[in-house]
Amino acid sequence: MVLLEVTSPGLRPDYDDYAKWSNKSSDLLIIVMKTGGQIQRGYNINMNKADIGMKIGDGAFFILNSKYIFGGQSWGYYTRYQNETYDIAAPYTDSYLFNYNPEANVECFYRSELSRSMLT
Repeated sequence: MVLLEVTSPGLRPDYDDYAKWSNKSSDLLIIVMKTGGQIQRGYNINMNKADIGMKIGDGAFFILNSKYIFGGQSWGYYTRYQNETYDIAAPYTDSYLFNYNPEANVECFYRSELSRSMLT
């Protein structure tokens, strides 16, 4: 498994319309692979229309039961239930710790499940 920080204009809603700095906003991409490197599936976790920068922590990604757990620092984050923003004039970073269960029915993340063809 791989966790990447990505810019995903095709997966964020109205990407080019909502923010002056949208090309600098980042999202998180989880790629699940077989041992030989064949891609099985992927999950794009995005911050919807929020102008956010994510930084994944070194060694901060693991699996516990069926949950993907990861953390790092960000310039804000935006989920369905939480929103942390920053002052553009005096930006600061915050820490985040997310757990993501792709099998859960109740989900706070804005996300897309990606097919193999979308990842290759």
